[in-house]
Amino acid sequence: MGTSGNLPLCHRLRYTRYADDLTFSSRRRNLSVAVVADPDATGARSITIGSHLEGIIRANGFTVNSAKVRVARSTGRMEVTGIVVNEKPNLPRAFVREIRSMLYAWERYGLVSAGRHFSESIDTKDRRELDEDRLVDFSAVVRGKLDYLRMVRGVDDDVYAKLVGWYADLEGTYVPPIRGSESPIPLGVRRVIEALWFLESLEEEADTSAMSQGTGFMLRGFGLVTCAHVITPNHTMRAFRSDEPRMQYVVVVRRIDAGRDLAILGFESFERLGRIPLGCCDVDAMLPRDRAPSGAHLRLTHEMPTPGQSLHLLGFPNYSPGHTAHIREARVTGQRTHFGFPRISVDGSIVTGMSGGPAVDNAGRVIGVLATGAESEIISTGADNYGIIPAPVLRTWRTEIGQSSAPFETLPEQISRRPKD
Repeated sequence: MGTSGNLPLCHRLRYTRYADDLTFSSRRRNLSVAVVADPDATGARSITIGSHLEGIIRANGFTVNSAKVRVARSTGRMEVTGIVVNEKPNLPRAFVREIRSMLYAWERYGLVSAGRHFSESIDTKDRRELDEDRLVDFSAVVRGKLDYLRMVRGVDDDVYAKLVGWYADLEGTYVPPIRGSESPIPLGVRRVIEALWFLESLEEEADTSAMSQGTGFMLRGFGLVTCAHVITPNHTMRAFRSDEPRMQYVVVVRRIDAGRDLAILGFESFERLGRIPLGCCDVDAMLPRDRAPSGAHLRLTHEMPTPGQSLHLLGFPNYSPGHTAHIREARVTGQRTHFGFPRISVDGSIVTGMSGGPAVDNAGRVIGVLATGAESEIISTGADNYGIIPAPVLRTWRTEIGQSSAPFETLPEQISRRPKD
């Protein structure tokens, strides 16, 4: 929407749009007065949008439908265009219950009777293409709802698998998709997600131009690895896994090399954390002292990537609450030098937030670290701008660290929990 570009940037917001539905999200506890007149407002009653936002909407020839304006917080259900986005994309329980009741009616009373009852008493859609005496294709309606459930929750979801199996038993000729059949990503690569961490500056009121976010991953023999440019100087950094966003940890820099653009982070010991200043984030302020960072540790390859080699890029592009890690396919296009160190060019898309993530082969072994790319998906850049730091650069750095007089700091033993070889 024209002239709205500076509003999210100035007030640390994420802006998304589907048709004429506008959504603004923030990690702050209260939204800016530019977006909503009452920062403490919640729910859908008497919500007045801010004058700045309303002015932008009117300038683009639209008007605000006050009946649809609402403020949703993480303490309740956060729903956007019918999809719940609190921690991961999901659908309301009522939608799943509706599918279950439709399948039960089909099984109990038969397809024709269930379809007639649905058409006459339940269906609210305008189906003008149908004759008055013609019933809706009940089987197709159920199938459509199941396909929507699969799109949101995935083919591997247990609830979807149970319901689609029930549908296949009733329909007779339908063959349900096999779990994992829709994913072109090798299993070894999908398991890499368990080693990924989202990284972000903690201070809420700091200069937003200096704030940063990126990706890190646990690497055997190193610790939590990311890019040096992900680190915000003089800012506290936090880390959490996308599947446990409320379990957040303070991380500190153990080693950093600006030339290589690499950094190794460590988790602060529990005794030193105390109360974490999580500021605008709706998470538990006290870090449970009986919990520790969990997840996988990746392994580093020995070889330099070669032109034409296939790889997978993982990270959190422009992360917002509810987002999961992205896995993108790419190929090596060439090699160049960056501050005297090798840098590999790839043809896959790397955007803000993915920096520090791993590039892996089909077995999930780390080929390199994502380093350079574009600010957003819509900004077109050439393949030369998408670069990764190859594995040999990490190995050389690790050797130099081992040979230095200062000891290499690793995770405290009580929170390491590294799996045995």
